[in-house]
Amino acid sequence: MIKANFLRNVVAIAICLAGTMMFSGCEKDPDDPNNPNPLPTEAVELTSPITQNTTLKDLGLSIDYVYKGTNLLEVKNNAILTIEDSVTIQFTNANGGILITDGATIKALGTADKHIQFVGGATKGSWKGITVETNTANQLKYVDFINGGSEAATGVIYLVTSGARLAIDNCTISGSKGSGVYFANNNDLELTSFKSNKISDCDKTPLRLFGANTLAVIDKTSDLTGNAVNYVEINSSVEVNTKNLTINPTTVPYYFNGHTLVTAEKTLTVNAGTTIYISNDASFNVTGGAHIVVNGGTNAGEKVTFTHLPGSTAYWQGFNFSDSHGNVLKNCLIEYGGNPNNDANIYAYYRSSMSLENVELNNSKKYGFKFNNSTGSDAAQVTAVNVTFSGNGVGNVLLPDETVSTTMP
Repeated sequence: MIKANFLRNVVAIAICLAGTMMFSGCEKDPDDPNNPNPLPTEAVELTSPITQNTTLKDLGLSIDYVYKGTNLLEVKNNAILTIEDSVTIQFTNANGGILITDGATIKALGTADKHIQFVGGATKGSWKGITVETNTANQLKYVDFINGGSEAATGVIYLVTSGARLAIDNCTISGSKGSGVYFANNNDLELTSFKSNKISDCDKTPLRLFGANTLAVIDKTSDLTGNAVNYVEINSSVEVNTKNLTINPTTVPYYFNGHTLVTAEKTLTVNAGTTIYISNDASFNVTGGAHIVVNGGTNAGEKVTFTHLPGSTAYWQGFNFSDSHGNVLKNCLIEYGGNPNNDANIYAYYRSSMSLENVELNNSKKYGFKFNNSTGSDAAQVTAVNVTFSGNGVGNVLLPDETVSTTMP
């Protein structure tokens, strides 16, 4: 048997322990009957906490390591937990999983043909997941998370505590009772990389994020389809005020559950094929010398869409442009805005300038487009080519003199 304190004491640097598990390999062939340090024949039990650098190697078993704790396996005290390719770890309790805390780091580094697997039982949500609380170089690569996510309120991978960072590439997540990846309520949590992942069969969203830090790394290289809630949820306001931000399309839409503010002369770019659902009464505000560039395309699936949730009867506020210059909205659909303050899908006022090309302004609660009544140098400047309207509640365009027009001036 492996002693309960084994992992706490082992340092993963080419050591072999007679009659026990070998974390870092030996010079002799482990299958050699004369090898005094053979590999274990049954799964090695992990114990909490891990406080020193530790490497888990493939033991050649269907389950290499097992964690039977009723809480998370803590990795702490600045320790680095390295999990090498082909390793399978089983968690036997619904509250089991791994916690990276107190300056620690996880590096689970599988390969394309030798994945790492984190598993529980045969049923959905049979173990908890991986919680990351540190801003170290945490990496998950070619890791399969199977039937984690026992807590419906969170996810299989959970980022929490200010500044937590994690890279997730070429991983699969399936069978969660909650989301796939879940951020706690903290704006500076960040996925430093998110490429070529597959998240499916989750009872909630594939990704539930907080703030803008992670949006730039999400794109169509990851497959986020096949979940009960098929959108990426941004569960907070989004502020673009310290650096420019680009939003790329994913295999599912986004849902912005809060206001978006672009200011401080920064640029928000939304690329072709992106769909953004927007919550009731939320808005896109562009001010402070900032601007937005919507780069929709003309081919099938390339239009950019801003709308409410499917099946909703509510309206969002729409776009607010004030003291913002060089705005470009091209090949896009903006609909179901105009509530309650802006009165329109787009409201342009006080020294704002924009170019609209091939833009549909539909189904506003009041107007498709509204000008403020500012005059002279304070007036909004708009160039419009092929702007169309449909289904707006009061009228298509409210002009600066408070008259209603059927088309853009």
